Amino acid sequence: MAGIIYKGQLIELVAESLECSKTEAATAVSAVLDNIGEALRENDRVTLRGFGTFEVRETPARKVRAIAGANAGEIIELPAGHRVAFVASKTLTESARNGRA
Repeated sequence: MAGIIYKGQLIELVAESLECSKTEAATAVSAVLDNIGEALRENDRVTLRGFGTFEVRETPARKVRAIAGANAGEIIELPAGHRVAFVASKTLTESARNGRA
């Protein structure tokens, strides 16, 4: 399997793995993703052993050079904010590396 796996395809894979209907798999996948999103909105860290960790990180205000639009080439200030970060576990990283070797 190479390329991009979209949510619908993930639901099909889960349905096959669990030998359940696509509707049940869709409910399960949506529940997991919704709960991860809710945890991140509450600034919680979500750690899935053997997979990785999701967390919200603060980003400082910074100046960058605009590369497109009316301000292209000018220095603009980006405000401080938050971003979602994912750090893959050692197990997942090694698995991905071995799969491509």
